[in-house]
Amino acid sequence: MLLHGIFPPITTPFYPDGNIYFKKLEANVAQYSKTPAAGIVVLGSTGEAILLSDQERREVLKTAREASAPHKVLIAGTGVESASETLKLTEYAATLGYDVAMAKINGAKATIEPFLTGLLDTQKNEFYGRPAYVFQMKDGSLLVSDENNGATYRISYETPQKRAAQ
Repeated sequence: MLLHGIFPPITTPFYPDGNIYFKKLEANVAQYSKTPAAGIVVLGSTGEAILLSDQERREVLKTAREASAPHKVLIAGTGVESASETLKLTEYAATLGYDVAMAKINGAKATIEPFLTGLLDTQKNEFYGRPAYVFQMKDGSLLVSDENNGATYRISYETPQKRAAQ
């Protein structure tokens, strides 16, 4: 499968008591399904997966799948601390019909590596930006729109070896 287009990472909405607001998740996915975006990233960098139990992650993936338009490409963030649990969650996402799984595995530890940071001050719990859409350029770089600041950021990757050589 060749991924092409915009794949916004969606948030996982919560009630004030910390429980997942599934009806809002359904409504959000339905709204994204009406946009020209090629697909949706569920439990990605803005999906708060680290705050969720395994059962809650599975329920979020299932709810998003059921609310998504059938023609949208769905990307599941399946990276958790354990490589074996990452594989189990990835297999579960596949059974639901997700098209792509997103995880980084280092030995026995699986993680999702952030590619854009600095928009949240965790000490003050203040946001300085709001990434909304991600578009991959032909050179592999990403364009990320920031709804909060009315800006677009270009992100490119350098290998650690290339950085060390500079």
